[in-house]
Amino acid sequence: MGSVVLRNFKRSPHFFRGAGSVTGMLPLQARETVVGIYRNPAPWEGSQVVFTDDGLWLADSDQILKIQWSDIVDYETLDPNGNVDGVRLRTKDGIRFARIAGAYGPDLKFRDSFNFAMILRSLLGK
Repeated sequence: MGSVVLRNFKRSPHFFRGAGSVTGMLPLQARETVVGIYRNPAPWEGSQVVFTDDGLWLADSDQILKIQWSDIVDYETLDPNGNVDGVRLRTKDGIRFARIAGAYGPDLKFRDSFNFAMILRSLLGK
């Protein structure tokens, strides 16, 4: 999944390749490798998504939650005309919200949530 994550976020100014400073704050598994970190823009700068080869970590100011890639069963379709600030994931344990709120390009017309949806689409074979 690492190459899929990197390919889909390569143009985003909010995605940073590698572990950065998160390795100490997350209880990573022994062989779990950080692919990159998505840092949300204001007003959600306290919310990050850490992508690993094993899954993703949703980290904000009051909790850290890991979702393994194999636990994601579906996601809600995004409204292409809406101001999308994240994706609702259907997991084996229920619905989880992954905040991916950034945008880039002319007039900020490219939303990072759609890049994330492409990763999920690849994962789920849609």
